[in-house]
Amino acid sequence: MLALPLLLSCGALLVSADASDPVRTGSIVATVTVAPRLSLDLSTRTLRFQVAEGREKATAEVTFSAGMRTSPGREVLLIVEPLADVTGPAGAAALEALVTFAGEGNGGVSGVLSAAERSVAGRWVGGGHRKGRLLFTLRAAPGDYALPIRFLLSDP
Repeated sequence: MLALPLLLSCGALLVSADASDPVRTGSIVATVTVAPRLSLDLSTRTLRFQVAEGREKATAEVTFSAGMRTSPGREVLLIVEPLADVTGPAGAAALEALVTFAGEGNGGVSGVLSAAERSVAGRWVGGGHRKGRLLFTLRAAPGDYALPIRFLLSDP
């Protein structure tokens, strides 16, 4: 949360029959707390890949619409993390599968999706609403694969 000092000037004119009464003004200091407000809409929460015979990679797309209220000049991060291992043919974990991503649009970031840590998939300065697309690429043996993911918005 942001705590912003705010100076309010209060003025009052007191009217009376006696013209010698002065105009009275005063100042008070107040603190306003602005809580971050966010929205995040995703096209999917599970990446699905179909690596065709004779190929060694496949792609999956996620489109997003992200909005965050924050103070000007603060950085906003779109973070992605896997919720489980990649599952491959017959539901087995595909431990050697490599998933990379590339962000398209203003603030898109490229990287490797790691089970050990969160990855920054988008970065921009200041609040507002952003739309974008992330293209995930899986390198693995032929077959059908799935990977559940979670996205988070953060203003570090």
